[in-house]
Amino acid sequence: MNMQNENLIFENWTTALEASTDHGYENAKLGKLILDKTVDYRAKLEKPSVRLNNSEIQSLTAVGIVLSETSITDKVNVIDFGGACGAHYFLVKRFFDNIEFDWKVVETKTLAHFAQELKTSELSFHSDLSDVCYGNEPIHLVHSSGTLQCVENPYGFVKQLIDFGSEYLLLSRLGLTGEQAEIIVTHQHMMSANGPGTAPVGFKDEKCTYPFQFPVQAKLMDLILPSYEILFETNDASGVIPVKSRDVFGKTFFCRKST
Repeated sequence: MNMQNENLIFENWTTALEASTDHGYENAKLGKLILDKTVDYRAKLEKPSVRLNNSEIQSLTAVGIVLSETSITDKVNVIDFGGACGAHYFLVKRFFDNIEFDWKVVETKTLAHFAQELKTSELSFHSDLSDVCYGNEPIHLVHSSGTLQCVENPYGFVKQLIDFGSEYLLLSRLGLTGEQAEIIVTHQHMMSANGPGTAPVGFKDEKCTYPFQFPVQAKLMDLILPSYEILFETNDASGVIPVKSRDVFGKTFFCRKST
């Protein structure tokens, strides 16, 4: 993630949005870029040896724990909130190719539209959490990476994710604050920084600006801990924009439903 040296603090999400690039994450050029980068990422995962970053290892570890602690006999049901064009699924499938998944990605309308090109019998894309349904089947994992700081109401979305009753919950690459109120800024960077891997040859890069906020860690824990116990917690600053003289930091939490 490309980062700027200093950020203005905004009073609320609306004012940060007004200072952002037109259409934000609904930008069609951005959607096509992430699709192209994901296709390239998927191809690179097919090589005999791949190089992984910390967040990728966290995703694989989470799925490994789910498989080791449960007696899944048919398929693994996963909700991937903010999963772009399915990069997390392609990563996990690369290392657990003998496991069947029903992996549902929830994204913006624009990204969900572009991602339909990558839909498979195991991977589907949705633009609303309320559209995600497994019927009477259990949900084994809710996965979200670097997403909650990019939505207007992170606590509301966390509440929705918890209400699915998933057996496990992975919230990775979180940008959080230890202060008493959310810190809202904008993320100014080159568009090519979005999505996995490198931009395709010939891509005409441009600067873009999106709203970005740091939820309060204590408020997040108040939502999570009544329903889940934390199995592991790691420091991970890959989803953090530095804000001068403010208490911001990066975390990953992997949780198991409380019995």
